[in-house]
Amino acid sequence: MRDHPEGKMAFVSASRSSSPTVRFRNPRSDSESRPKTALTTLTLLGVIYTASISGGYGLEESVSAGGPLLTIVFLCVIPFLWGIPVSLCVAELSCAIPSNAGPIMWVNVSFPPWFTFCMVIWTAFLNFVDNSLYPTVLADYCATLLKLNFFEKSLVKVFFMGLCVFINLVGIQTVGNLSVAVMLVTLLPFLLMFLLQLPFGFNWERIGYVPENINWSVFLPVVAWNFSGFDSAGNVIEEVSNPNPTFIRALGLMIISVFSHVILPPYWWIECCGTGQHPS
Repeated sequence: MRDHPEGKMAFVSASRSSSPTVRFRNPRSDSESRPKTALTTLTLLGVIYTASISGGYGLEESVSAGGPLLTIVFLCVIPFLWGIPVSLCVAELSCAIPSNAGPIMWVNVSFPPWFTFCMVIWTAFLNFVDNSLYPTVLADYCATLLKLNFFEKSLVKVFFMGLCVFINLVGIQTVGNLSVAVMLVTLLPFLLMFLLQLPFGFNWERIGYVPENINWSVFLPVVAWNFSGFDSAGNVIEEVSNPNPTFIRALGLMIISVFSHVILPPYWWIECCGTGQHPS
């Protein structure tokens, strides 16, 4: 005798009652309102760059921990082992599941509700911790340059957060344009430093130096961090004009921009500051 469909559904519902149900609806009908598509290849590139990398930070620690040669080699290899595959994965998922929920929606349509619930909690925690760093770093820089006290530092943090909120409220087009400006301001100093060093040549003995004791626990995470955060591109998919080719072009340019800001600076930095270690 076959089980009654309603009894079977009740049993399944009861067996899943211990897991929190988190479901998002992905609008697909043309009749439903969707965000206005405003991001082009360039503005999408700016948004991805500022949301994931936004500068060649941490290179001093990687050169000091593993030497300049290993740093340059790993920075050339990691894009092919990690950066490019992740970019292709993000482009495919973003176009297949076009939702500004990004990775949360990808998990939502692929796994049981419990995984979605965990993804929401982890994303909220990451945003809480990550977004709190930037006002603090800016306030610390301002305090060092301008000799600010605690109250003035707090005002800098509040002003910075309020400015970011205002820019996001204005609209995605403004966010995209300002992101491109920030990307150019970030990349130009590294490019200029490299070009200014070219007439003087490079000290290949310094560049080829490998320390006897490599601090892998510092070296690998810092180098790999420069190619993280590509999944943030999925959070603006609904604002992208013609997303299929636009995403592929933007992520391809993103790999090139990463190369320019993580490969070029070590050459100049090693010439000016050395390796941070002394060969025995």
